[in-house]
Amino acid sequence: MTSSSLKLVKWSFIFLVLNHNFQRIEGCFDSIISFGDSLADTGNKLHISLNKTPPSHFSLPPYGETFFHHPTGRFSDGRLVIDFIAESLGLPLVPAYLEGKDERNNVKFRQGVNFAVGGATALDSAYLLDKGIIPNNNVSLGTQMDWFKDMMTSFCKFPSG
Repeated sequence: MTSSSLKLVKWSFIFLVLNHNFQRIEGCFDSIISFGDSLADTGNKLHISLNKTPPSHFSLPPYGETFFHHPTGRFSDGRLVIDFIAESLGLPLVPAYLEGKDERNNVKFRQGVNFAVGGATALDSAYLLDKGIIPNNNVSLGTQMDWFKDMMTSFCKFPSG
């Protein structure tokens, strides 16, 4: 395992640790905002890789077969941990940010949004390239945070909101 994949594993693990007590707080939340990599990606990587030839492996069966009965962009044949968290909190499945990015006023995201992208890194790609590590995409936690800030401007009229 390379040092870059170790960092990726640690980052994904932090997401799971922060959410392990969700059953005790049921009913306290009305939305989920998710950041991460393939362990939480509900379709962002699929939207990034649309129109690729050949198509991405996770856009074809057997991905999605077990629960959704068709590929969903999840790196699984069924649901992800984020899907079970949403279900246990009585919330809808968290949509991928890039899936509804063009929707007016982000109505689709009122009960949650997922910024996670398969292969995302915690460190920016420029930093990794400087260290001789070639990331498999240009999406990092910083990119996901930029998407979040961009989306928040549509929810809040003023920066203090």
